Amino acid sequence: MKNPYVEGLKLRAKQYHRTRRGDYFEGGIKSFHLYDGLPPDRLSWWDDVTFILNDYRVALAWHHPRMAFEDAIDDEALRLAVDIPFDNFMHEGEPVYKPIGKSRKKIIHTTYRSSSQTNEYERWQDMRRQVMQSINVEITPYLKPSWGQFSRIVYLCAPIEIRNQTDLHQLVAMTRRLLKREMTLSEIFPNYQYTRADWEREGLNIVGTTDLHIHKVGL
Repeated sequence: MKNPYVEGLKLRAKQYHRTRRGDYFEGGIKSFHLYDGLPPDRLSWWDDVTFILNDYRVALAWHHPRMAFEDAIDDEALRLAVDIPFDNFMHEGEPVYKPIGKSRKKIIHTTYRSSSQTNEYERWQDMRRQVMQSINVEITPYLKPSWGQFSRIVYLCAPIEIRNQTDLHQLVAMTRRLLKREMTLSEIFPNYQYTRADWEREGLNIVGTTDLHIHKVGL
């Protein structure tokens, strides 16, 4: 039996796409990041893209298993650091503006910098370093689709590298086939697991190597 709520979301998502025919999709996708000027052999962590499938849009949020491994480090550090107050970890945000006319502008995002001088921040960093040197979890690929009011929403964890537009298009092509059930993740990545051995092989167990994941935002 179909879920009326989900069916309603699906209908609204299709109606939204039908009434937004003027939106521009370059090569069938809408990309939000720029790759020019970034190291071609860098490790990739996450990306997002929107593409069209049948008569609706798919908002895809992808991340590499190494990102999920790092998230597990942060989760465990947070669990162990229950006595550390986190309210002052970040300074007040600074808005970044984009001009939209001769005299108008709008906020496109907000930047934050850490309160690295606080004792709490140092305690948190110490806890995170301890966890990083000891944790071992097994990350397997997964696909989690759902429906929103404007698109189908897909969370995908898969061991591929997204370093340029060609890689991004290959990611979209793979996701299309997964959603159309032409293949499964277990067929594409049989018996795959990302473990501590992979984390160490990539040199990510060295403190300070995972502090920055670079993406240039395309406007």
